[in-house]
Amino acid sequence: MCGIAGFYDHVPRAGGDDRLARMTATLGHRGPDGKGVWAEGGVGLGHRRLAIIDPVTGAQPMVSGCGRYVISYNGELYNYRELKRQLDADHRFHTSSDTEVFLAAFAKWGTGCFEKLNGIFAVAIYDRASRRLYLARDVFGVKPLYHAQSGGAFYFASEMKALLTAEPGLAHLSRAGLAAALEWRYFPAPLTPFEGIAKLRPGHFLTVDANGEAREARYAPLPAAPWDGNRADALERLQRLTNDAVRRQMAADVPVGVLLSGGIDSALVASFAVDHASSKMTAFTVGFEGDFEKNELKAAAETAALLGLAHEAVTVAPRDFMALMERLAGHLEEPTATTSAVPLFLLSEQIARTHKVVLSGQGADELWGGYRRHLAESLRANIAWLPPFIPGVIAALPVGERLRKAAAMAAEPDDEARYCAVRWLFAPEERMALTGIADSYREHLSPYRAELAGKDSLSKALYWDARTQLPDDLLLYTDKAAMAHGLEVRVPLLDAELAAFAESLPPSFKVAGLRQKLLLKQLAERRLPAAIARRKKIGFETPVEGWFRHELAGPLRETLCGPTARLRDVMDIHAVERMVTRHLAGRGDYSRRLFMLFSLELWLRRFSVSC
Repeated sequence: MCGIAGFYDHVPRAGGDDRLARMTATLGHRGPDGKGVWAEGGVGLGHRRLAIIDPVTGAQPMVSGCGRYVISYNGELYNYRELKRQLDADHRFHTSSDTEVFLAAFAKWGTGCFEKLNGIFAVAIYDRASRRLYLARDVFGVKPLYHAQSGGAFYFASEMKALLTAEPGLAHLSRAGLAAALEWRYFPAPLTPFEGIAKLRPGHFLTVDANGEAREARYAPLPAAPWDGNRADALERLQRLTNDAVRRQMAADVPVGVLLSGGIDSALVASFAVDHASSKMTAFTVGFEGDFEKNELKAAAETAALLGLAHEAVTVAPRDFMALMERLAGHLEEPTATTSAVPLFLLSEQIARTHKVVLSGQGADELWGGYRRHLAESLRANIAWLPPFIPGVIAALPVGERLRKAAAMAAEPDDEARYCAVRWLFAPEERMALTGIADSYREHLSPYRAELAGKDSLSKALYWDARTQLPDDLLLYTDKAAMAHGLEVRVPLLDAELAAFAESLPPSFKVAGLRQKLLLKQLAERRLPAAIARRKKIGFETPVEGWFRHELAGPLRETLCGPTARLRDVMDIHAVERMVTRHLAGRGDYSRRLFMLFSLELWLRRFSVSC
């Protein structure tokens, strides 16, 4: 993996210019193995390299053999060897890198090349003949890409820090982004926490011309044609595709490890990885100090032993949590409610001492129906008889958050409205109390509405999850926490062929009765020892609820409610104080919401944000 950055001036600049050097220097942690810049006529492309494939001749930015195209690229193409064979007749290759294959593919097929790629990428390609700049992001948004217009120039980068380095005036809070993040728990693309900075949506490309006009389009293919075979045939195909995906993503000129939890997803990936490893692999796990019932250390150690993996683990203590989060805030760049970003940051630091690449089991829940809300959506037909006034009645009662969301799900007939109603982090009345805004944000779902017409409600929910929550929350924090230490995390279960197959299957192959991830678990039972395959799902959770009530209660209150709290500039501090008080008194679990506010407070401080 790498870091990319650059600009395209549509207003000429006079005198010397060190923007590109400053932007790429900001991304040094993403690419400690090399750096490069290319500039010509008001266009600049920069690159920081983490050398994994062809470390000798794969330097960037790279110019095509014909001299027309220049590329700066962050990611990996897992089918680059197959593409190279297709391109051999038209292109004479000079390196063994996937970067040159990407460049040759664009030279041959233009923007049509993006849907032929099986990989994870954020890319910038400049066409010197047409004077157009192209940006693109992979289908699931595994690799981030931001852009902004400021001071007569168009800017892009893997991280927003690089944009702020070039244009410090961009450090202004986006009220729309904040409102959406309080609802969804993440900043849905194209929104970011900065008013003038946007995220390129997953599966989209952006074309920028010499006048600075930018046009965005979606390249990702439509949902796959429905599977017409039986479940037994589907299981055989799933095994072949999963094996192929892991084999492809084992390709590296450096050692590859695996992130291992106590669940079946990472264990399944590890089991295939062992089959293709040339030497004993190492698995890495993070846990928590103390008696935390959902600690996965023991289960992960058992899995590693059963699969023949070396095993390394780190633990997070409450005394370290605040300091880790303060370090992470500058790398994360987007406030989050996902507490697992903190332990992953610590684990990545440990892994990076010996490895540059690890495999992860991320993506399984979104494609195969692993969350409780997926089960509820599948079962909804059995409770859809509830009259529509029930959610209002329940909302007025002192009941828990889960019951309120369940009632909303039962009574809402519209699939999209129901999806939104069960996803909020802060309830509408909480958002109103904090910011004065309670409106729901749905624009990030709009690119997918037409193609999902006629689909069943569970398939819609899974499709939205895979293209919104997954890239803007889970994959984003994974990339930022790992790349802070120069560590690449690969996601074989999001392989393009495997994911397309998963999305072609009927929902009954994923969730049936009370069983979730049905076909994936059947594969696990075939591949893994029974002690692993039949282990009850824990889910990667942290002890933040208890820590915020006990060990971290004082620092939490001081950070969020103290006289120097920046939250006072963006929301009603009395509403924040009430939420802290309720949590400390045990009158509900507000830990995730308080963590979002804590993350927001650190972000406001770290980036000196103007509100």
